[in-house]
Amino acid sequence: ASPNSGYPEAAVAGALGLRLGGPGAYGGLLLDKPTIGDGLRDFDKKCIEKSIRLMYCATTFAVLAAVFAAQRLYG
Repeated sequence: ASPNSGYPEAAVAGALGLRLGGPGAYGGLLLDKPTIGDGLRDFDKKCIEKSIRLMYCATTFAVLAAVFAAQRLYG
């Protein structure tokens, strides 16, 4: 139903060693979706903190890459 969400979800699952996805309710309907990741560890508060750090690192990298690309094109 949302083909683009699997890529970032898989990246986070792999980076944190979690199993994400699986069955979920969408608009009152239960959908049996596959899981993503190996589930090497249990989900806890540290996973949230690590995922936020991962998001900040990825965003910083993307901004730096965009600035570098713009510098090469226009500078």
